[in-house]
Amino acid sequence: MKVTDFKSGYVGFAKTVSFALVATAAALFSIGANAQTTLSSNSTGNNDGYYYTFWKDSGDASMTLYPGGRYTSSWTSSTNNWVGGYGWNPGSRRTVSYSGSYSANGTSYLALYGWTRNPLIEYYVVENWVNYNPSSGADTYGTVNIDGSTYTLARSQRVQQPSIDGTATFYQYWSVRSNKRTSGTIDVGAHFDAWASVGLNLGTEFNYMVMATEGYQSGGSSDITVSQGGSSGSTTSSSSSSSSSSSSSSSSSGSTGGQCGNCNWYGSIYPLCNNQNSGWGWESNQSCIGVDTCSGQNGNGGPVDCNGGGSNSSSSSSSSSSSSSSSSNSSSSSSSSSSSSSSSSSSSSSSGGNNGGGTNCGGVNEYPNWTAKDWSGGTNNHANSGDQMVYQGQLYQANWYTSTVPGSDASWTTVGSCN
Repeated sequence: MKVTDFKSGYVGFAKTVSFALVATAAALFSIGANAQTTLSSNSTGNNDGYYYTFWKDSGDASMTLYPGGRYTSSWTSSTNNWVGGYGWNPGSRRTVSYSGSYSANGTSYLALYGWTRNPLIEYYVVENWVNYNPSSGADTYGTVNIDGSTYTLARSQRVQQPSIDGTATFYQYWSVRSNKRTSGTIDVGAHFDAWASVGLNLGTEFNYMVMATEGYQSGGSSDITVSQGGSSGSTTSSSSSSSSSSSSSSSSSGSTGGQCGNCNWYGSIYPLCNNQNSGWGWESNQSCIGVDTCSGQNGNGGPVDCNGGGSNSSSSSSSSSSSSSSSSNSSSSSSSSSSSSSSSSSSSSSSGGNNGGGTNCGGVNEYPNWTAKDWSGGTNNHANSGDQMVYQGQLYQANWYTSTVPGSDASWTTVGSCN
């Protein structure tokens, strides 16, 4: 992930070959409910109703587990990178309360941290940080007010880096709090919804989620007590077969059914916006999609047919809606996501060169010939907001930073067919 590489390969939260060691330790080691145990080698497990994880790549770091969701930690600058914390496995929408103390003399985080699968996503709600703001090197998607503070929404990418599934390429989602704190309550579901509102959808299968302390080439200590405040929404998840069943459907995946007023967006169900016809929006505390954008996708998706119970989908509908989306996006916006889509679509209408019989795609990169380089300056591997690409005879425009196949998800807007 570029944002937390710290220019020298920083491995944000649980990285390198220790994943295999951690998995082995989890199978062999579970601490008694009333034990006070100090960990100085990599392990995961359960203690007094909470899941814990401890990992370091070198040096002097330790974490002591207490009953009741309390842990303490200390580390010195001899440790390159370490992370540990208490939480739950699987993670889910809930309110998480925490309190205690935290200090560091170099790069460090205090954050709610977790993973999902399908797709593989690593996510952070950063409550406090020292020396390095993780959103400063990432692609940002605006801000949101949650729990009495402004959080910056961001996304970064890790290419062939260690993960809970071994070496993989995956995205990281960030919510970074502007007013740092060491005690408070986190409405986890609100962060999930905020990410979804800008097209950053989590996976359908939740892995662990912990209130973690991390240090990178620094020294410090923490004393944190974690507790659960209940569910922050109706979404339920499990590590084996998780689902997003809340009415917002902001993290649902793989379902093609739905009620009138929803959109089947490439197999995921989202509510249609009431106040805008194009782009992505945020209404009634949930993400929504404009009807024109919904209709403009390729494939069998589209607005759910209230009369027939299916999805509206036809080539003529797709073509006309795509044109409508391109023209209306420039005047409708209620969120950072739809605003991005609006500006990029108006750009596409002027640069695409629609001549009635199709769009002039001359000189436009054809997938997988990406338009932009990663932050490291290597080979082109993604498209930035506003970039256009051709795929299977169709011209698409990126709504934000993306490395997905053009037209395959909400990160792309269909401009039209190439002539």
